[in-house]
Formats: sequence, structure tokens, C-alpha cells
Amino acid sequence: MSRSHLPMSGWHLPRPKQPTRRAEPETAEEGYVESVTLPEDWSRGADAWVGARPYAEVERALDDLAVHGRMRSSQFFIGAAAAYEWALGRIENPPVTGRGGRGTLDLPQLTAELDEAAAILEIPDDQPGSLDFLRGVRTALAWVCGDDQVSVTDRARS
Repeated sequence: MSRSHLPMSGWHLPRPKQPTRRAEPETAEEGYVESVTLPEDWSRGADAWVGARPYAEVERALDDLAVHGRMRSSQFFIGAAAAYEWALGRIENPPVTGRGGRGTLDLPQLTAELDEAAAILEIPDDQPGSLDFLRGVRTALAWVCGDDQVSVTDRARS
């Protein structure tokens, strides 16, 4: 598989998620009370999993990347963000193969995409941007699949 199809230029680091706030009067005498509107996917509770990680943990990693990685617009962080968004089901196509569909991803689907990224990285190439993008994807998916020796968040904070 060639690297020329990688969607590096179309990816961006997501903005940190913040709840929508609106003021509503509780009573005329008491004034306004701030309420929070939850995002649509709020119901994915502690029992939802993405690969070998709880959904909320992967979501936090993406949020941390958005906060700490925003200072760096490198292809590594863009690749990692794309991998997290795909693993969370927020985008339809996987970041490396571009094949697949949106929905619940299982560990074999995640590891297949991880393996594809690793295989392409073994092919000699002189395109550093695409290599960094693939390294970001590989690092993020390896962590999602249970590898505790790698962390995109640690790299973003350093």
C-alpha cells in the first residue's frame, strides 16, 4: 500500500470538548441557574470499551491531545487524533487503510489497522510527513489496544 493516499492534509486536532451552557431562570425571585446540556454521546458509560480501554479513557486521551497537542501541529499528533477519532467511532474511515465503516469497532479491527500502519512504516520512504502521521496512528492504536509502554499523551505534554 502506498502512502500517497494518506489524508494528512485533511486532518486537524480536535477542539477540547466543553459542555454547552445556558442560563435558565429557576424562579423569578431566585434569578438564573446555570445548567449543562450533555453531548449526544454522553450515555457511553463505564461499561463501554474501545479496544482494551474504557471509552471514557480513550475520550480523555483525545481531549488531552487536543489541549496539549494543539501547540504542535505535527503530523504525529494529527495521525494520533485521527486514530482516536476513528477508534471512538467519530469518523467513518480508518486513518491508514481508508476502508471500513463507522460503528462499533472490535479489537481485531483496531489491531488490523495498527498492523497496517506498522507494515507501511517498514517500507523505506523519504516522505517524513507521512511517516510521522503513521507513527502517530500506530502509537495511538497500540495504546488503545492495550500497550501501556506507549503514550501519545506523554509525548504531547513533553
